[in-house]
Amino acid sequence: MELNTIDEQSVLIATKVIIYAGNAKQLLNAAVKAAEDFDFDLAEEKIKEAEAELKEGHKTQTKFIQAEARGEEIEVSLLLTHAQDSLMTSLSDVQFAKHIINVYKAIEKINK
Repeated sequence: MELNTIDEQSVLIATKVIIYAGNAKQLLNAAVKAAEDFDFDLAEEKIKEAEAELKEGHKTQTKFIQAEARGEEIEVSLLLTHAQDSLMTSLSDVQFAKHIINVYKAIEKINK
């Protein structure tokens, strides 16, 4: 089986996107954990940090989009697909984490 190779720049950009998305997921998990402990200040801080990671990931991903818009041929690879998927699921996870934090805030109000 012959494997096609993608250029080094594409690998670098895709890898950066995956790292930003992974960092965001870890921060979102920390935000939910903080909410479980009713530490909402820390939870909000972790959400903001996750959103900053995702913003950087999105800016990095945009390099592919801009290159294609300039007419450059972009080779779609499994790595690039994984990067896009990781970024999109992390973006979705932000909303889910915010909802969970709100649930814990409601629980705290009920328990007071």
